[in-house]
Amino acid sequence: MSDNTTSRDTLPENVRPVKITEQLQTSFINYAMSVIVDRALPDVRDGLKPVHRRSLYSMYKLRNFYNTKHLKSARVVGDVIGKYHPHGDTSVYDTIVRMAQDFSLRYPLVDGHGNFGDADGYKPAAMRYTEVRMSKICGEMVADLEKETVDTVPNYDNSEEIPVVMPNKLPNLLINGTSGIAVGMATNIPTHNLTEVVNATVALMRNPELTVDDLMQYIPAPDFPGGGIIYGQNEIKRAYRTGNGKAIIRAKTSIDDDGNGRQKIVVTELPYGVGPAEIEKKISECIRDRTIEGITRVNNGSTKNVHIEIFLRQNESPEIVLNKLFQQTRMQISFPINMLALVNNRPEVLNLKQIIEYFIKHRKEVVTRRTVYDLKVARERAHRLEALLVALSNIDEIINIIRSSANRQAAHEALMAHPWKYGDLSSLIQVDASGRELCKPEYIDAAFGIRDGFYYFSDPQTTAILDMPLHRLTNLERSKISEEYGELTASIKYYLEILGSEELLRNIIIEELEEIRNTYGDARRSVIETNTAEITKKDLVDPVSAVITLSHAGYIKYQPLSEYEAQKRGGRGRRATLVKDEDVIDSMYVVNTHDTVLCFTSRGKVFSINVYDLPEASSNSKGRPIVNMLRLDENESIQTIVPVNSFEENKFLFFATSNGYVKKTKLSAYKNVNAQGLRAIKLDEGVSLVNVALTSGSDVIGLFSSDGRACLFNEYSPLTPTADATVDAESENEEGADVAEEAADVSADVENDAEGSEDDALVIGPNYKGGVRASGRVSRGVRGMNLAKGHQVVSMMVVDATLPYVLIATENGFGKRSPVADFPLRRRNAKGVIAIKGEDRNGRVIGAVQVTDGDEIILINNAGILVRTRVDEVSVISRYGQGVRLIRLDEGLKLVSVQRVVKTDDEEQNEAEAPDAEGSAGAADAENAADDLSADVPGAAANPADDDADI
Repeated sequence: MSDNTTSRDTLPENVRPVKITEQLQTSFINYAMSVIVDRALPDVRDGLKPVHRRSLYSMYKLRNFYNTKHLKSARVVGDVIGKYHPHGDTSVYDTIVRMAQDFSLRYPLVDGHGNFGDADGYKPAAMRYTEVRMSKICGEMVADLEKETVDTVPNYDNSEEIPVVMPNKLPNLLINGTSGIAVGMATNIPTHNLTEVVNATVALMRNPELTVDDLMQYIPAPDFPGGGIIYGQNEIKRAYRTGNGKAIIRAKTSIDDDGNGRQKIVVTELPYGVGPAEIEKKISECIRDRTIEGITRVNNGSTKNVHIEIFLRQNESPEIVLNKLFQQTRMQISFPINMLALVNNRPEVLNLKQIIEYFIKHRKEVVTRRTVYDLKVARERAHRLEALLVALSNIDEIINIIRSSANRQAAHEALMAHPWKYGDLSSLIQVDASGRELCKPEYIDAAFGIRDGFYYFSDPQTTAILDMPLHRLTNLERSKISEEYGELTASIKYYLEILGSEELLRNIIIEELEEIRNTYGDARRSVIETNTAEITKKDLVDPVSAVITLSHAGYIKYQPLSEYEAQKRGGRGRRATLVKDEDVIDSMYVVNTHDTVLCFTSRGKVFSINVYDLPEASSNSKGRPIVNMLRLDENESIQTIVPVNSFEENKFLFFATSNGYVKKTKLSAYKNVNAQGLRAIKLDEGVSLVNVALTSGSDVIGLFSSDGRACLFNEYSPLTPTADATVDAESENEEGADVAEEAADVSADVENDAEGSEDDALVIGPNYKGGVRASGRVSRGVRGMNLAKGHQVVSMMVVDATLPYVLIATENGFGKRSPVADFPLRRRNAKGVIAIKGEDRNGRVIGAVQVTDGDEIILINNAGILVRTRVDEVSVISRYGQGVRLIRLDEGLKLVSVQRVVKTDDEEQNEAEAPDAEGSAGAADAENAADDLSADVPGAAANPADDDADI
């Protein structure tokens, strides 16, 4: 060991070595407990931390009440740190400032005069400039403090006594809340409405068996100083039940007109702890950085009340902008709730009922101690008055003893030793059941007072007699003494009754609470919204019409419908999407961005996806492979898509397959589609889905085949209610119902043939059940159209009575409009009637849609070229005609899809004719006219022989 190293043996006697690890552990625990108990956490009884309690006690000692003049803040701060809180003045002043801020506390405890900061975080003026005093409601916190209602402890230098808790009459921990960070723990309790909290407290006192859920009938949620809208009832319930949870708070907004034809969002309330300047700054950043589109400017007109105006662009959706503001700014916050407080100097996480129970227990103790104090004071006063009454009854003898005494001490001893008559006072001096005088203090010995028929003065009584002034010997003074003694006797009886009755004690506390509620109670500021505040992607997407394109290779995307302008018939169109080499566009759909899209696959499965979850891309983008969005099996592809707004019980999905089969299933059966998909329909080998559509259950269905035929029949199936109710369950697991109905179809065909009926006539045989009954989700269905060999169903439509025409398109770009009335109603499984002729020129039919005047259609070929044209430009021709040119196709191209579009009012009209790349627009129209003239001479196709061919 080196010479300069002190050995254990050479240490002074008053120094002992310790391990540094043990010392660190001990010191840290002491520090942690000091922070927990003496700094960061509130007491459950009064809701105050030590610095708050010391500040209010200092103001109480300074008599700095609400009805006195304000004192300089520096005066109060100096008194606090000099007597009770030996720390820096900043912490004390900040505490007093916060208790004066009406945006921090729901019911401020300090009445401040001067600049005490604002919600934007601007600092208050220095303490030498501001003035403070207690608020009126704070007087209820310190009421009865002088009546020994709470325990006290010495201050830091043992020169003063400090109350360990305030005798507060109101549940301050709940109404004003608190927040604090200790060591390894933190508390965050929101503010509440005083009226609601008092009502809950009274209810619990009257029925201690109430649960937290019962108390929430009185306290449904926090109530913040700045108002706002509270969401997240489930989380609030969890917080009240367990002590931990959260509340979602949103700004209160309205949508107004700015006077220039545009809309603006007006913010009038903000979440707790959020200032208007902060919101203005953040929104300005969003405008500058373009993180929120649609806002032109923001104006903060807030003074005492919040008033922020957010101006929007023309035709901008304020709801969508609001949702983005809630997501990207502090116009919506999550307020964490952790109801941690000190119970007997130990931190505990409490639920709502426990906090109220501890307050009630505290109030019972305070009122009991106050009553004991009042009883003691009343007895001491009555005890002295009793002596004065006895002395006045024996005044001559009293005077003689005093005169004959050598000094005051001798007179005092002589008066105490002398027995006194009290006969005329026997009715006034009352005794309790044990025979003890009612007004005798507990500490007075039984030897004094009434004994052996005489009255003996105690030491305090004798002192009162000797101190009695001569003017009290008058009859008037004697009457006053007797009257006061009687009042004190009644008070003593009342105090004893309180101490002996739990019910009376409870009623007193309830009465005081109700008085506080009637004096300070106010209306709730924060609005409670039962809906969830969760902002989904749907809330951030404007509900607009869009076009979905799906290529043969499985690339999918959507574009707003407004990007496509209408063109003249015969135009070359514009590119709808970019496709790879050897890839073609299979299908195209017009939807709303808020729709749920049911995607039916080639293998009869269904997947669900939101439109807004699809990739939004430009016309020069090919989109995204749908296999990356849906869990498709190998060689499985999407066949058709059905947009759905809501899954109603009285709605159905109607299926049509390429082999002429149809099926009807309740829409609700497809409501819950998981990521793995569901089985939607049973498909035979080589059969594909043609279409799936929503129906009401009693619609007319139209099937169109590739050879230009159409079959329209009633969807409704007149089954008995019992049979219709059980068919879903039966056909979900077996195919017996489908087989039976197919047998009925064959039987009906035989009857038609036997009767020599034409297919144009609606014939119902004894075995025909009408239309299509509802079947299970995984059934195959029944035959809907009797197809010619080599042909298949290409379109299925639900006939709309408001759409008078059927527009048919063929693969070579030709088509026509024909009145719906030209298509007679058929039975299911009929061969149908001619819908369009000219297969040599037109090629096969690729689709049919229902339209009306003013509609538009979108045509798309297998190269991804799209043309949008007005229906009015397509000639109305009988169902026997060949049609007109709809789209000009280059060599090798085929038309693959036709879709009806309803033009919106705000879409820009484009009436100018678009010239094609090979010649003028006029040349194109001339060529189209020539096509029309050669193909559709009126009446040319109206040959009775053709009708016979439909049989």
